[in-house]
Amino acid sequence: MSDDSVDLGVVIEMIRPKNVLLGAMTVPIGALIAIGTDITAYPEILAFSTLSVILFMGHANILNDINDYQIDKAAHPKRAIPSGKITIEAAKYQQRLILVSAFAFALLSGYFQYTSFGLDSALTSTTIFLFAYLSIEAYERKFKSSGFIGNLLISVLVGLVLIYGASAVSGLNDLGIFYIACCAMFGNLAREMVKDCQDIDGDVGRETLPMKIGVEKTRIYAYVFVLASLVMLYMPYWQGPFEFNQLVLQTPVILLLITLNGKMMAGEDQITTERIRISMLLALLGFIITKLV
Repeated sequence: MSDDSVDLGVVIEMIRPKNVLLGAMTVPIGALIAIGTDITAYPEILAFSTLSVILFMGHANILNDINDYQIDKAAHPKRAIPSGKITIEAAKYQQRLILVSAFAFALLSGYFQYTSFGLDSALTSTTIFLFAYLSIEAYERKFKSSGFIGNLLISVLVGLVLIYGASAVSGLNDLGIFYIACCAMFGNLAREMVKDCQDIDGDVGRETLPMKIGVEKTRIYAYVFVLASLVMLYMPYWQGPFEFNQLVLQTPVILLLITLNGKMMAGEDQITTERIRISMLLALLGFIITKLV
């Protein structure tokens, strides 16, 4: 299969559009939390920043499939590469093309940021994007197989998307967005750790935390990060920019997280990871409503 004959549907499949679109939504959410409805004045910045993240995440997913294709022959044989839908060479070509496109949209966003907010804002946003690229490279080359460090690096990137969205509209003037990013980071870290407990039998070639210290201790530490996520959820309502009485809008999230302990200790890993994911989405929704009311 030559590079120019690749089925577009196969490339889209490798990008994993559902996950990518959910992740990219945090760019405008970060901007909205930072400056509110004023984001409507910057449609080009939001569009190009969001597109850069969509393509960047797509590149990361394809890179993951390229690096894991030997494992996927047994673990995920229906994926594009092990099933023969696309060759390694063609996948690498598409991955590089998508990465270049991601950088192009990031630079376009930076240009409009420069015209709207000045050079410092454009440089900040571009630096964050470059850091994300270097982090993914480091993850795939070195830290992916190291378990906890890899989980931490991916979780930092989850929070960083919110900061990237805020930086795109020059909205890094207070600590609120950083608290919210840390809330997402700690929640995702707990979820990654529990997923490693769930996948312990199939994690070939990795040295995950459950493999090193056991699933029970890993679940305990994961719950510590759930509690850390709760603390970060609370901080914007205590320290600002929100009012403390608005914390009531996060009641569903608080209840979901504080009641996770029983499920985690019972070893119900699939339910736990799903509830953490739902709680993260509800928390973002709560922050949006808080900003708008």
